[in-house]
Amino acid sequence: MQDAYKLFVDKAQAFSKALGKTVMNWNEVYNNFKDTLDKDTVVHVWLDKTVLQDCTKNQFRGVLSNNAEWYLDGLDRTWDLM
Repeated sequence: MQDAYKLFVDKAQAFSKALGKTVMNWNEVYNNFKDTLDKDTVVHVWLDKTVLQDCTKNQFRGVLSNNAEWYLDGLDRTWDLM
């Protein structure tokens, strides 16, 4: 199963890059494949802030959007709290 997941990630990244797009993957992809990802990948960190430190240490760019503070899908948070 992991091989199929990696094949999908690689194909999707190649397709996006061929279109001149910047590839962004969630931190789950980074956690699974780290050093085998294309170094142009931007990692969208949302689960664990410490993943951002690991990304930058490994020469990846990252975007932090902490789900505990910035995601509006939580039923316990209102727009005013954001």
